[in-house]
Amino acid sequence: MNELLRKFHAVLSSLGLGVILLGLLALILAVATTFESNTSTHLVQVYVYKSLWFDFLLFLFGLNLTLATLKLRPWRLRHSGVVLIHSSIIIILVGAMITRHYGFAGTML
Repeated sequence: MNELLRKFHAVLSSLGLGVILLGLLALILAVATTFESNTSTHLVQVYVYKSLWFDFLLFLFGLNLTLATLKLRPWRLRHSGVVLIHSSIIIILVGAMITRHYGFAGTML
């Protein structure tokens, strides 16, 4: 069981999974943008941006970044760029999820 957990952690923190997830996100966002320009913003929000599967994909990407960053420990000066970029993306993802689930949309006159 311990070996299975180690393999699962290795896959979740791998660069390969990160590249696949980033490519998949880019493809989905490109299709969603095209879909939005041909239909309406409301439809793309319902089927993509506010869907459970998109939340899961973003969560998986954030988890991959977090585990990959923690795998670099102990951090050295040469890791500072990677740690800074990964941490920034993680903060943006967490902020976006908080806003999506607990924020509100409105307009300002």
